[in-house]
Amino acid sequence: MASLYLIRHGQASFMQANYDQLSPAGYAQAQALGNYFVQHRLQFDKVWCGELVRHHQTYQGAQEPMTTHQLAMPAPIVLPGLNEHQATEVYQHLQGDFLEKDQALKALLAAKGPHHAEVRRGYIKLFYKAIQLWAKGEVQVEGLENYPDFARRVTAAYHQLAEMMEGVENGIAFTSGGTIGMLIGVLLQLDSERIVELNWQTRNTGITEFSYSKGKFFLRSFNEIPHLSPAMVTYV
Repeated sequence: MASLYLIRHGQASFMQANYDQLSPAGYAQAQALGNYFVQHRLQFDKVWCGELVRHHQTYQGAQEPMTTHQLAMPAPIVLPGLNEHQATEVYQHLQGDFLEKDQALKALLAAKGPHHAEVRRGYIKLFYKAIQLWAKGEVQVEGLENYPDFARRVTAAYHQLAEMMEGVENGIAFTSGGTIGMLIGVLLQLDSERIVELNWQTRNTGITEFSYSKGKFFLRSFNEIPHLSPAMVTYV
């Protein structure tokens, strides 16, 4: 059977002005991924990326050691269906409203500032709550993608990938956690609650593998990180 490897991007810049950039840790994760592929002499016939900067930076970080060792990692085909959902943007628009409803976090923020570890953990929990509400259709911002539109977009990408995998031995797609959760959801026919849970479990540069045969995908593994030491593991 052929294989399609789905790669979540490296750690991005959470709580920074521009989230869509890898942090230094995120770029190190991407390079560790490439070194893992080198170690196992794994190379790819086709590569896909979403449109986001963090997707392409993760590809570049993984591609560099592979090129050095003359292993194939072609230029990516850009597939907009691999873009992340816009729950992050919804959260950014409504963050003040969410914070007003969490007085404990608001007090902690005032006392310790936005970069304190406890405050960061509080914001991550708030973000997860926002994603859950967005998936249920309980919060929405005009002009931003809602959950049903996200599901339709990623479902279309799933079928596009199935068509483009024909004749490919190893393919790889650089994408985001929510998109990987949705792709698995399409494959296993999961509901929105389970898909959001999968999103929240994905680790930066985690490897999810689909096997492929005769136009169909099968889930082989989820969210593996053999290339990362414990100190390098991040979720956001």
